[in-house]
Amino acid sequence: MRQRLGSLRTLSTAIAITYFSLSLTSCTPPDADTAPSKGETPATGSADTAPIDVHSPATFDPKDPNFKLFDPCTELDDEVFQKAGLGKRSRIGDESDGSFHTCTFATDESSAYFGTVSISTNSVDFETVAKKTHIVKTEASQKIPQVYQYRLSEQSKNECASVAQTSRGQLDVLVMSFDKAMSPELICGESLAFLETLYAEVEMKSRNGTRRN
Repeated sequence: MRQRLGSLRTLSTAIAITYFSLSLTSCTPPDADTAPSKGETPATGSADTAPIDVHSPATFDPKDPNFKLFDPCTELDDEVFQKAGLGKRSRIGDESDGSFHTCTFATDESSAYFGTVSISTNSVDFETVAKKTHIVKTEASQKIPQVYQYRLSEQSKNECASVAQTSRGQLDVLVMSFDKAMSPELICGESLAFLETLYAEVEMKSRNGTRRN
């Protein structure tokens, strides 16, 4: 247990250092003219909200005085995280300073591997992230436009983050596995799967302005 808590604290510190080191700039996603793939069906919101087309590239301007960074840790219901397949939330990984928000979930005993999933938002652009991290892949998703994946460093093969633009900042899902048998490709696949599950809910709330206090 002590070793697991230490790993969570290490992850939290790494995330915090990364986001603090990223300067706040206007958001210009990579390959902004990318069109949705043929045959894909837009996602829709619930009955009391306007439909959301997840294939329409989202943009945001952190310099806009009305801009408010989305906080997934307070604005998403626990049921959303549970439906996405996330385990128990660990308060050790929670970080927030206004320029980014992070909450971390530990995988439970029924998971195929032991690790953590950190759900974050920030207001930086792709170019800034590319300078501070190791980009693994661009256009990583067939379901959401302009998704890219990165690691905190090229040697960090036990972690992978998938990132998408929303109307209220970048949505970042970082998976860190403590299972040495789990391949880097599988870790990135897990990260992307979580992102694709959560994105529609985040963007629906972002565009419709629905929030939880």
